Amino acid sequence: DVPRVSYAEPTVFFLPRKDAVQSQVLMYRSTAPLDAENTPVAEAFSRYFGTGMSSLAFQEIREFRSLAYQVTSRVQESDLPGKDAIAFAILGCQGDKTEEAIRIMKGLFDDMPEKPERFPAIQDGLIRSGAAAYPGFRELSEQVARWKDAGYTQDPHISHVDAYESMTWTDLTTYYQTAIQPSPEHP
Repeated sequence: DVPRVSYAEPTVFFLPRKDAVQSQVLMYRSTAPLDAENTPVAEAFSRYFGTGMSSLAFQEIREFRSLAYQVTSRVQESDLPGKDAIAFAILGCQGDKTEEAIRIMKGLFDDMPEKPERFPAIQDGLIRSGAAAYPGFRELSEQVARWKDAGYTQDPHISHVDAYESMTWTDLTTYYQTAIQPSPEHP
């Protein structure tokens, strides 16, 4: 895991390619490390905010405004226990739409629209996928080693399903307000 650099203000790096017809944008902000307690709500946030065609980011940037070909965003844990996680977004768009797509995505990170009517479908999807999640036999030993490194003593999906079942919309918005919105790099 390469140590992440913190920046005092939003910073942009350009990797110029004169033959490129699209911009590929990676945006991220550090969040608190993920652990057994906050991983399920981080997964719920990711589903609501940026994974899939019904996510907030996809709809706001691609569907409603046609600003990007690719839009995804989620919270990703560090490979090392106790290290900061990141909330990231990936945008693939035409060069002339790049600035507006970045502005909209930053606005979503800074002031997430709330659509609580979407939560039951997110919760149901998490419960179903968590109950069915089990690594294949070729990946099992590697996955068990990662779980042990992360501090788990059993398959975390078991406890995650319980957390999904009792989770509320307020849990998701509280996670956003405490972990995503006030980025440690940009409070």
